[in-house]
Amino acid sequence: PPPPPPPPPPFFFQAEHGKPPQPRSRGLGDVYKRQPLPILKQELLLHKRCVEINLPPLTVEGVYKYLERRFTPVATGSLDLQKLAVTIHNRTDGNPLFMTEFLQHFVDKGYLSMEDNHWQLNYDLDRAVDEIPAYLKLFIDIQINRLEEVPRRILEVASLAGPQFSARLITGLVNMDIAEIDEICSQLAERVSMLPFDRERLLDDGTVVQRFRFIHNVHQETLAARMSPAQRITTLRAIGERIEELYLDDISPVTAELASLFERGKDYAKAIHYFAMNAESLYEMGAEREARSQYARGYELLKLVRDDEEREPLIARLSVVHDKLYENETGA
Repeated sequence: PPPPPPPPPPFFFQAEHGKPPQPRSRGLGDVYKRQPLPILKQELLLHKRCVEINLPPLTVEGVYKYLERRFTPVATGSLDLQKLAVTIHNRTDGNPLFMTEFLQHFVDKGYLSMEDNHWQLNYDLDRAVDEIPAYLKLFIDIQINRLEEVPRRILEVASLAGPQFSARLITGLVNMDIAEIDEICSQLAERVSMLPFDRERLLDDGTVVQRFRFIHNVHQETLAARMSPAQRITTLRAIGERIEELYLDDISPVTAELASLFERGKDYAKAIHYFAMNAESLYEMGAEREARSQYARGYELLKLVRDDEEREPLIARLSVVHDKLYENETGA
């Protein structure tokens, strides 16, 4: 009898820089077309046809060493690799995929370029790092688009609530009860890498609240950008109003959060009110510098309140805060 056919070669694929995996063996491309990457990965792991290597987050030093390898020599006075390492680490939390994508984005856009055989920085670093690289955004969008409409809507709304959120915060915004949202988010935590379970919190009335968190702010920003500006403003205000309801007995723990939400939601009167409250709280805790910063932000927003009837009580409120913060300074 003829000898048995040799076993098929093992599959190998790589997924890097936010791009879909590239087939390295005949037939894998067809499999990938039929199955999303998480399912494909599970199948390959189950049949011992691939090995998954989890890369831990890089430290600032690790990012710096990568930069030294990739961007040397540098132009004197133009590119500070240590500052770049800190900036990239702060933006990506040391995620290797995110780090390489942001740096490649800088090169593609010309923010980092080779001139006279030396690398130099040609753009404001703080502005450059605010941009989400196209391939990274595409990678996250593919994950989001694979979800059903309801889970996708929950994630979009939650992305505006902050890094962590609970079902009781967004229940009215997605027209679902808390148990339904908790169930969907628990399923999402198992299916997608962007939303792990955070912790449980026991309230004074005995209610157990599950909290979830976005694993990275890039996920939040990509989700939020999918909403229209009008939707974002409406949702931000609704989240702020919901927090006001939840903390009706004592609003002090969330004044900073409310100030930010209402500022982003363009309800400047409410934002000023909470900036003033937070300034007073910080001052009472001895954080004078931070208190003055909060006061200054509230005062800066005052020019955006056009209605005179709204402005007058806000001016009076800020004056009280000003006198408290600067009472020890002559001529204040």
